[in-house]
Amino acid sequence: MTPKKTNHTRLPRSPLLSSTVCLLAAFSSYSLNAVDLIDSNTTSESWNTGADWSDGQPASAGKDYDTNGYLLRSPNTPTWNSTFPGDSLTIRDAGGRTGGALLIKSGTLVTENIFMGLGGVAAANANNGSNVQSTWNITNFTVLSESTSSPGDFAYLKGAYTGNHLTTNISNLLGSGHLSIGYDGPSSINYGLSVTDASGFSGSLNLNKGNLTLAANLTITSSAFSMASSDSTMILDNDLTVASFEFGASSVSSGTYSSSDLNTLLSTSSFSGAGSLTVVPEPSTGALLFGGACMLLSIIARRNIRYS
Repeated sequence: MTPKKTNHTRLPRSPLLSSTVCLLAAFSSYSLNAVDLIDSNTTSESWNTGADWSDGQPASAGKDYDTNGYLLRSPNTPTWNSTFPGDSLTIRDAGGRTGGALLIKSGTLVTENIFMGLGGVAAANANNGSNVQSTWNITNFTVLSESTSSPGDFAYLKGAYTGNHLTTNISNLLGSGHLSIGYDGPSSINYGLSVTDASGFSGSLNLNKGNLTLAANLTITSSAFSMASSDSTMILDNDLTVASFEFGASSVSSGTYSSSDLNTLLSTSSFSGAGSLTVVPEPSTGALLFGGACMLLSIIARRNIRYS
């Protein structure tokens, strides 16, 4: 099979680059030869199974990879670390196939450049009923614009079985798509989220099901955050700043709220932790308000001069 062309740019591997450089790289467009997954990994296979890749070789450095609508597995090492060797990995549905996903079968998974579209990642490193923590460390994570908030048409993170907990640590969150946490997973799953820099992200986040701990301050002032009003809880161990926040059918007005404030306002017990939620207008809205205020002051000043 001839490797398929994709338009996703591989980001530089250095974690020291500024978010501005990362953002420009993520949205610049030139063709790369991606190695496609041509069959789903079975339970005994992983990205090291060459027969499942279009080039017939195990995943290796210097290449870009695409799940191509199939299921990819990390090596089955529940208590060990594993590192995806490729330069980038695109996780998405393709060719009419809706199984584009990555199963994390290791204790800690390290990846460099992830592009996620209509597909997702599931922690599945233990049998149902086990209590195992997976950690996914990502340098650059781009949520593609093809991922929307429409049911079934978004990128997702989830624990596949009861007891498969997942913590995701992202250095640079990029893109303009929709990312759902806990989609179609058990409500008892514990999720952790830490994002170092989200200045290049203009998409939206959703907590659909499970218990989310905010493990670091997160500021996404160009983005919306929504949360299901049932089967989900948020532990604000740090501060969350967003352009808008919805809890079920309720929208939270601009302002800063503690967990106690949110529980009272929304008549729930879904929030805990010593951090806060701050809802601020989007920059474009703020600019319009500022511009309107300046225009009004200018008109008033002119009238005062005219009649003085």
